[in-house]
Amino acid sequence: MCEIERSTVEEDIGEFIALTDLETENPIAIFPNGGRSPMKRISNKDDILVIQLVASGSGSTDTITLFKSNGKFEREAKGNIGGNYSESWKGQCKS
Repeated sequence: MCEIERSTVEEDIGEFIALTDLETENPIAIFPNGGRSPMKRISNKDDILVIQLVASGSGSTDTITLFKSNGKFEREAKGNIGGNYSESWKGQCKS
């Protein structure tokens, strides 16, 4: 579970993101609203794991970077669904 400590979406602070199947090519992210997103592992080098979803219809992206040594994560979502948006979240993951 990863706790959101800072966010451009204020109501998400204190909420959790669950990341599962991180050892596979297709991890899953479960967001505070209950939404489940199949992600694709983009990079898994040394201390950094990067997973991403690119929406097939809109091209919007959702990228999560996990720093393995300290459990910190950063999430960026950008797109144009209902108008242009760019949101970010940072926090701490615990096993």
